Amino acid sequence: MVQQPRSKPGTSIVLRGGQGYGKSIVGEMMGSLIHSHYLLVDDPRYLIGNFNIHMASLLLLQADEAVWAGDKTAEGRLKSLVTSSAQMIESKGVDPVRLANHLRIIFTSNNDWVVPAGNDERRFAVFDVAPHSAQNHGYFQELADEMDAGGRERLLHDLLAFDLSTVNLREIPKTEALAEQKIHSLDPVGLWWLDRLKAGMPTRGHHEWPDFVPTRVLVDDYVAAADRVGVHRKSSETQFAMRLKKIVPRAHNTRRSVRHDNSGPPERVYGYELPTLRDCRDDFEAYLGQPVPWDRSDE
Repeated sequence: MVQQPRSKPGTSIVLRGGQGYGKSIVGEMMGSLIHSHYLLVDDPRYLIGNFNIHMASLLLLQADEAVWAGDKTAEGRLKSLVTSSAQMIESKGVDPVRLANHLRIIFTSNNDWVVPAGNDERRFAVFDVAPHSAQNHGYFQELADEMDAGGRERLLHDLLAFDLSTVNLREIPKTEALAEQKIHSLDPVGLWWLDRLKAGMPTRGHHEWPDFVPTRVLVDDYVAAADRVGVHRKSSETQFAMRLKKIVPRAHNTRRSVRHDNSGPPERVYGYELPTLRDCRDDFEAYLGQPVPWDRSDE
């Protein structure tokens, strides 16, 4: 932003923490270096709304509690702001115009789920702000005094002198906070399967990890779980199978003879031959692109 203002890295910083942690200070201090090219907003309409003339000359926008990650209608617009080289600028009563997009965004929030993060996320660098200085007004006042006593000029000097060849700003760190954003952003099938892997059973009706589960048993368990959390639009059986194949790639769809009770005859049903619990968990981590803190004692 300082050395190459016209070159967008295609990534955004996300700072998550409680009230009084100081998570907004980073953006405010960086913004103080560029004055009229910085803006702090706390309302989504100033970030993803139609009338966005205020963005025309911005280099840095700080979105403080200004987005809800579950808003699917805003997800595309948000990601485009981070990565696209151009954007449509519109003011009331004037035709929109296409301008170069040099905007960088810093997101700050108290919420657990801040940004929509996919399993192959490359836009959002997510960090948890440590609570060590929470509500420490004296500490934050010292920072402000330092900035006003030449600290702002020294910060700008250091940023201008920093060797950008030593870092890759397009490669985000795989933090635990990012993994949580990915989990919050999973679709209902992915969340259901994660819960089953954490429980160590493919359905609530199982007491151990089997090597085969009928399709109908899996689908019924998913539907029941979706009902419990209030999911109104559930995946069809075909959609369920497509999603399961992505998160359990080593599962094989086949037919087996299954006896539903001890007295009845066996019936050939479609189902899934499942890998071991360990392999299923490893496959899920590979899909997510990050490790998950399992209790591995049941493997």
